Amino acid sequence: MDFAGFRDYFCEMLQPIVLIQGQPVSGNAAEAAKKFLDGTYSDCVVSFDDKPGGKLYDSLLINPAGKQIKLSSKGGVGAMASSVNLMRSVQELEAAGMTQFRENYAEAIGILEVIDKGNHDSGPLELAADLGIISAAEIPQVMSLKSSAGDPKFDIDKTDLSKNLKQIYKDRTAENPSKVVPLNHLVSSIAYKVCNEINMNTNFSEAAADILNHSAFVQMYTEAKKSKDQFVINGFNTIWPSKLFTQVTLEAQKSYSSTSSSGGKLVFNINKTPREIPNVEQAATTDAPGPSQAGELVDYIPPESGLKASAGGVEKDKKYGTPETLGRPRQR
Repeated sequence: MDFAGFRDYFCEMLQPIVLIQGQPVSGNAAEAAKKFLDGTYSDCVVSFDDKPGGKLYDSLLINPAGKQIKLSSKGGVGAMASSVNLMRSVQELEAAGMTQFRENYAEAIGILEVIDKGNHDSGPLELAADLGIISAAEIPQVMSLKSSAGDPKFDIDKTDLSKNLKQIYKDRTAENPSKVVPLNHLVSSIAYKVCNEINMNTNFSEAAADILNHSAFVQMYTEAKKSKDQFVINGFNTIWPSKLFTQVTLEAQKSYSSTSSSGGKLVFNINKTPREIPNVEQAATTDAPGPSQAGELVDYIPPESGLKASAGGVEKDKKYGTPETLGRPRQR
């Protein structure tokens, strides 16, 4: 076994055992246990993730009451991963008594709840109405396009939809216009506009990152070295709140297509700089993308060195964001 394999894989299995046995570690894993497990790790069982790259954590520590802490155990940078539920993070914080996140990030959590409770169509439509992209009265008009599926003579200009909805329909470019399903096309166009508005003109990105960092997620690193003929473990370092997450963006590309419906919801992408996504059919979504869950994170990218998420106090958000709340100039 080479040294990197020893540190990143063998020690990945060793680290939760160290916590359960109460062996000394540096950092504040004990504080996380008090908040999220109501005690220590001593009575936990371990579940290892059997889908490399499919989860943000490497192991899951679960106590008899069903409370759990996710453990990221990579020795170098944080674990490469692709899905975690943001709503669960909110629930973990509230169960631990940290209700200030809901108070201070009310808008961001409201967005998560709309996505979580809604479906493929209703989620982006309700958010669009909240954001003023469409009106609540226009939602039934959008859904009326369901009856137009398979109509070879469909013409958006000959429908009874509002002028605003007709324009939104035309704002989207489909990869293959001959295969467009009218309802899917319009909902996709709205979903893209919703994501761009939330990512560019609210502080959702920073709020969601702060929520994830303070949730039941502990980073744990092995401090080890390679000598001439052996590997030496000097100790383990734990970090909570996490510093892995710097930005979280809302994404429509995985689940929304003009030609097919995955049934999936809006998902999230972490540690990518928010940018406006063109309202154009993405090739990756034209082959009926698979279903996704509300709050699913995709394409984890390790944060750049020196970047740090909020380490404590959270700040009240302001709807649509200002340079002060966004930490950057408003972008269009």
